[in-house]
Amino acid sequence: MMGGSANMVEINVIKGNHASGLVVIVSQSNTISANMLLGNAGDGIFLDAASSGNTISGNTAMNDGLAFGGFDLLDLSNGSGTAGTANTWTGNKALTRRPSSLM
Repeated sequence: MMGGSANMVEINVIKGNHASGLVVIVSQSNTISANMLLGNAGDGIFLDAASSGNTISGNTAMNDGLAFGGFDLLDLSNGSGTAGTANTWTGNKALTRRPSSLM
């Protein structure tokens, strides 16, 4: 779980957790890039409604959320960012997303 601001999470393999792979809670201006999230029981990358101004790019998330009906990529925020979220999502690869137009 990540909170705070100006953190960098890069080039990690997060695999087979019994919960979500990467959880961002009440967090701003973080960079999450070039990570692989595979087969986590919860969501692969999860951002709560209070997280904004984060950049999520170049990650691969596959087969996450299957145990709990979740998603590879999930962003609950609202704003003027990607797909109506408060964050910027670019160049990510995933099977399931919410909102569905997250990239």
